[in-house]
Amino acid sequence: MARSDASENQDICNIMCNKVRLRIAQVLYERVEVPYSELASLVGVSESLLNHHLKRMSGLVEKGRSGYRLTWRGREVYRIVQSLAGGEEESQAGQAPLHRRILAFIIDVLVFFISTGAILDPHMIESLGGLAAGIASLDPSRLTGSLASLIDRSIIGYSNVFFAAFIFLTLLEAYNGQTLGKHLLHLRVVRRDGSKLTLVEAGIRNAGKIFLLPVDLALGLALYRRQGYIRLTDYLVQAIVVDERPRRAPGARGGDGRRARLNPNIIARPGG
Repeated sequence: MARSDASENQDICNIMCNKVRLRIAQVLYERVEVPYSELASLVGVSESLLNHHLKRMSGLVEKGRSGYRLTWRGREVYRIVQSLAGGEEESQAGQAPLHRRILAFIIDVLVFFISTGAILDPHMIESLGGLAAGIASLDPSRLTGSLASLIDRSIIGYSNVFFAAFIFLTLLEAYNGQTLGKHLLHLRVVRRDGSKLTLVEAGIRNAGKIFLLPVDLALGLALYRRQGYIRLTDYLVQAIVVDERPRRAPGARGGDGRRARLNPNIIARPGG
């Protein structure tokens, strides 16, 4: 245990004591996976200097399919760095609670219906009311029936808009794993190994969400819930939704009463 603690402390110091490496960790934490040249540009260093720092971050950063990303250990270490800098609790990365996923989905649905004007359709209002009642009842069969009614009426009346929404949400999740609802609630969808979804993988899970949600949910809950999946398409592409909320320790605030923020120029010291 002591050796493990010493290794963790060394990793924390490795990031905190150099503002370039701290910036690398921040970019990769926020963007999930970034191509080499783009990472150098975002960090603001030459590619040769970036290569030097990536070598010093061995074990915390790895090369993925389309660029560099933090390993799971790297993400954990960065969360600890955030807690030390901003008075936040150390927390293990975990899958997002179901109620937060539902809330993010509702936000996406509302944005979609409001932006397309579908919210003004009386049949759609009736279906949304049924969905709200199904969620409030916590009755899986009632919720599934409400979702089926909503999706049936929506797809029939707004099929072209649904297809556009499918493309838009797929692109967002393939880009950085976040729709608007997920972004507002600090959620992100990634592969179980921590890498970004490919465009095809994002397309598969969004096809299930937009066109086949009742079936997707029913099969996922019935067959794969114990493995940590609530949707069949998430199991098929090995996708999980993680909760990235910053957590604050009680009383951990700055002198002006607000929570301190991570600042590379304050934390980092020259060297390394």
